[in-house]
Amino acid sequence: MDLRVSLLIIGGLIILAIYLISRRNVPSEERHASYTRPSLWPQWREKLRSLFSSNATPAQEESYTPTAPVLDHAELDQLEEIIPARNTAVVSEEEAPVIVELGSEQIAPAGEQLFIPLTLLAKADEEIAGDTIGNATEAIGMVLKEDGIYRYEVKDSQGYRQVLLGLANILEPGTFDTSTLSQVSTPGLVLYLHLPAPIEAREAFNTLIDVGYKLEELLDAELCDESRSVLTKQTIGHLKEKVEAFRFKQKMTSLQRRRP
Repeated sequence: MDLRVSLLIIGGLIILAIYLISRRNVPSEERHASYTRPSLWPQWREKLRSLFSSNATPAQEESYTPTAPVLDHAELDQLEEIIPARNTAVVSEEEAPVIVELGSEQIAPAGEQLFIPLTLLAKADEEIAGDTIGNATEAIGMVLKEDGIYRYEVKDSQGYRQVLLGLANILEPGTFDTSTLSQVSTPGLVLYLHLPAPIEAREAFNTLIDVGYKLEELLDAELCDESRSVLTKQTIGHLKEKVEAFRFKQKMTSLQRRRP
């Protein structure tokens, strides 16, 4: 019995010795491979990487690209250029005065109007003779019409001559007659502009001032405002403000009428 146990022990020791000897001859990498549980982190790392890469995009540098603003209909209407339509075509030069009253490019949509009068006054204790008036008006191209008022004409955008300014006697009834002009004398004249006109309002006003100063020189008179005060730069500036206010009202009225 003791011999059998001894043999078993000896045999076990021999087997253990053989195993240990064989393990010594195996490289360390292969020796640990069968006992080391493979790590799962590389697999999870790849899965996480693929997951995040599918839901997120690499950060990109933001760049500013200017874009045109999107406007609604009301804003688009306000940006439209104010060009009142001419409803009636001018077919002849004779019809031009009628067309100006009814369909000029400058006609205000809601009847906005502005009347600007200037006065040309004779110097103290003097009067302006009829012959002087005739010569002065002829020199600047004013024509005495059938209604007894001198008219100053300009060409509109279509090339037709149309009335812009009027020149009347400061005395009642304010008219002149060629047959009796040499017998006339007056303390002053009224030069006036009525807006809307056949040309743009600013240009029309500048023409009024220019013609006024020319008549002042030709008549040897004093150019004054409607209150008969000498026309100064300050007064001209005030009149310009009235013209700008007229233009603004004209445009705003047109915009309101165009809105649906």
